[in-house]
Order: sequence, then C-alpha cells, then structure tokens
Amino acid sequence: MEDDPRERPAHAASHARPPRPVGTAMRALPPFLARLDPAKPENHKIIILTAALLSRVATSLIINLCTSWLRLPLFDASALVESSTPVLRWDAFHFTNVAARGGTPEWEHELAWGFGLPWVSSTLAVALSSVTGRSISYTDLAVLGSWAASVAGVLASLELYELTCDLTKATSFALLTSLLYCMPSSPPVVMYAPYTEPFFAFFAFHGMRSALNNNLLRATADIVIAQLFRSSGVLLWAFPLWYKLAEPALRSLVADIKATRRFKLLGPTTAYLLCICLAVVSLPLCVLAVEYGLQRWGKLHAFCSSTRMRPWCMNGEWTHWTSYAFVQEHYWNVGFLRYWEPAQTPNFLISAPVYALNFFYASTTIISGIKSYFGGPSAAFARPFLPFALHTLGYSLILFVSAHVQIMLRQVSGLPVAYWGAAALLSGQFGDGGRFWGKLWVGWSITWGVVSCILWATFLPPA
Repeated sequence: MEDDPRERPAHAASHARPPRPVGTAMRALPPFLARLDPAKPENHKIIILTAALLSRVATSLIINLCTSWLRLPLFDASALVESSTPVLRWDAFHFTNVAARGGTPEWEHELAWGFGLPWVSSTLAVALSSVTGRSISYTDLAVLGSWAASVAGVLASLELYELTCDLTKATSFALLTSLLYCMPSSPPVVMYAPYTEPFFAFFAFHGMRSALNNNLLRATADIVIAQLFRSSGVLLWAFPLWYKLAEPALRSLVADIKATRRFKLLGPTTAYLLCICLAVVSLPLCVLAVEYGLQRWGKLHAFCSSTRMRPWCMNGEWTHWTSYAFVQEHYWNVGFLRYWEPAQTPNFLISAPVYALNFFYASTTIISGIKSYFGGPSAAFARPFLPFALHTLGYSLILFVSAHVQIMLRQVSGLPVAYWGAAALLSGQFGDGGRFWGKLWVGWSITWGVVSCILWATFLPPA
C-alpha cells in the first residue's frame, strides 16, 4: 500500500525537488547554441552551415599563418610573379588566366580546365567593375573566384544533406554525412582556392537528387552545368539512365528469373535493354556533336582555323575524339597505366585511404544491392545506394588506372558514397571494427587536411 503524501515528514517535503523537464538545460543555453542541438532535425542545416563556415575559416587561417606570419619559403616562386595572395597556386593560375580573357582559352593546355569557373570569375569581375567603377586586377579575379567557390562548397554540403535525407529518410545519418563532408581530404582546393570542385559537387549532388526524385528536366540541366566545370560530369548521365531505364530493366529481369519465364524477344525486359543501348550509344554522339560545334563556331574555333589546325581538329587529322582527350594525353601523359611507375609511389600512398574507402563501401553496397532484388531482407538497406555505388566504383577505377591518382583527393568531394561509407563505419553499421576504421578516417582527414594546407601554402604538390 502506497504512503499517503500527507503523512510524509515535513523535512522530506522541504527537500523534494520536482523532476526537471526534458530539454531544460538546452533551453537555458543562449538562443544560437540552442539551435545547434542535433536531436532536432530542424537544427541540422544550421549545424552544417556552422561547420562548413568554421572549416573554411580554419583552412584560411592555416594557409595565411604559413604565408603571412611564418613566411615559409615557396618551393616555386611563380606565385610572386603575379600576386602575393596565397589563393594563386597550381591550377588556379590557369583558371584565372582564362577568366582574364573573358573565359576564352589562350593556350591549348587551358582547354582541359572547362569554361564554368572562368566564366563565373569574369562575370563577377564585370559586375564588380560596373559597381565600383574601377578596373579588376588579376588578383581580384582570383579572389572573386575563391569566394564564389567557397559559397558553392557550403551549398554543396547542404545539398548533400538533402540528397541523403531523400535517399535514406534518416536525418541523423544525413547530418553525420554532411559533417564528415566538412572535413575534406583536400581543404585548400575544396574550401579555399578558385577551383572547379565545389561547383561541380553542388550541381552533381543536385542532379543526383533530381534524378532520384524523377525530375528528369532539372537533372538534365544540373548535369549539363556540372559538365561545364568538369568533363567527368559526363558520367552523371548514369543517374537518369538508371532511374528511367536500368532500374526498371533490372526489376523486369529479376521478375522473369523468379517466375522462370522464357526470354521474350519483344518482352518488356528486351525493350528496356534496347533503350539502354540506344542511350549509351547516343551519349558519345552528343559529345562529338558539341565538340564539333565548339570547333566550328565556339571557343575552339581559334585552334581549328585555316591558319592554325591542331591534330585533334575534326577538319584536320582528327587524331583524338575530343580536344580534351588530346590535351590530357599530350600535356599530362594521361592514359592506361601510364602513371603506374615507381616515382609515383608517394602519390599512390597519400591517396590510398580515399580509394580504399571507395572500393570497400561501393563493392559491399553493390553486392548487397543486387541481392536485395532477389529478396534478401538483410540487404534491402543497400538498394537505394546501388546506382551511387556503381558510379563511384566506375569513377574510382578510371582514375586509379588511367589518371593521376592523387587527384582523387579533391575529386572525391563530388562522390557522396565516400562520405556515406565513412558515416556507415562511424555509426556502427559494420560493427566495432567499422567504428575503429571510421575514427581512423576522421583522424586521417584532419591530419592530412592540415598537411595539405601547409603544402599548398608553400607551393608543394599535390594539389
């Protein structure tokens, strides 16, 4: 029988404390800190925005500490020729040089950089000049490009959160993914300098999300814009192709196998496969059509005129399918296994963690995702990730065997699977061993991030 509260001793009543309502401690915090409570999904974007801004401030502080305060010596003094600003390193010179000419390449090797970033920088320069009434210097172009890239990078981290939420409906997992995205493996390129990676990542994530949500028109626009910043955007066409044709074809094929039906020449599976083949064939034809248009009437015309005919011109020898393919091979020796030599061992080692994570998580997801179509309940979670894993595995293999392997350190910023993999490890989806490797990934990201900032400041590779 319970005690009557009226019969309790007076001293007990005087010391009794009412239970503290849940969330009282958080409500006692300042309003801004209360907005950083990760338990509330409505706060997640504020948390991501804060993390993205703080990571950019930290990157800028480290680089400026090395250049302005410690004054570390430069390995290559060419940065001093044009400007003392530390945003001008490596490819930033090429982007800024094209932007200074209004987006028109001056030299053949500049065809490798795309037209997106130079156009953004030159457009901002024209707008600023019209407002201030003064001419824009070479340094101004570089700084404007870096500011624009920083904004695009912040938007990319928020877009990755939206993509992950649409894909998984798990807001906590999406938050963890975006926070890991704020610790990139190449902070100077992704967060500081005028490079194409932040722009590409934003439009790539938005295009993936548009394809996921069956908005083909918007996905097409996103992918086209992404290709203006990086030629690798051509691989993004795999997403609308997957959701419109490949995934329905796989479902139909699995249904035929389960029902032990005979293969029908005019059945739905065959129709889907024929459409896939048509799409795969038409894509390179569209690329060639664009290349021809640029050579005949666009920015490539100066290299394919009667007075100047380069080997890759369609009206000339046409030794390569596109100008980009020629430039990559001729100036950077890009090709199958050409980078696999003992002198490049350090570049393989520093990029190994990214490749290891990509290959591990993509391959396990592909295996589980295919099993899920055959009724494997334990593998059902992997099905939404399947097209992303296929894209990442293909992209990583191409870079690993046919490109400068270290560029994966910055191009991984456009591959959400890497950050989903790190989040899966940290969240315990692969057990305690997975948590260990997840923590190791975070430690490596922070350590290498600081080292890469110092290398950038002193004009040392990689970049």
